[in-house]
Amino acid sequence: MPCQIFTDAAASEAWITKTQQLPLRQQVLALRQRVACDTAIRDISFEPQVCLMGVSPAGRRAYAAAQHKRDSADTRAKGFSLLYIVNGQFFTKDLAGVTAFQKLVTIQAVRKIEFLQGVGAAVIYGSRGASGVVVITTKQP
Repeated sequence: MPCQIFTDAAASEAWITKTQQLPLRQQVLALRQRVACDTAIRDISFEPQVCLMGVSPAGRRAYAAAQHKRDSADTRAKGFSLLYIVNGQFFTKDLAGVTAFQKLVTIQAVRKIEFLQGVGAAVIYGSRGASGVVVITTKQP
């Protein structure tokens, strides 16, 4: 199945709503696919903001040019990714994190999956949880 890129928070939340209505087995399969896809995007839900108040116009232009250069160098599509927590451990969306996630989160191993979205997720997990949070508990933590 090809990767779906969620370009706005509403689409990501709709995916969560749809997925949490599935039986546990299908939830696990959907999450394994989404984790793999989330590594291929540049997460726009967790881009830090910088205050440029008090910076000279030349400094602002230099900052904007550096940002543009950085953004141009990163060819990944921009999208919203979820925050994944398994047995209390946060997972990164790099190769090592995804590999560890795929080993831990199997149909046989998962006991419970909780989905958090909206303001509640952001209140509990901050800006990292703004796009949604998936909390997974395995049978053997």
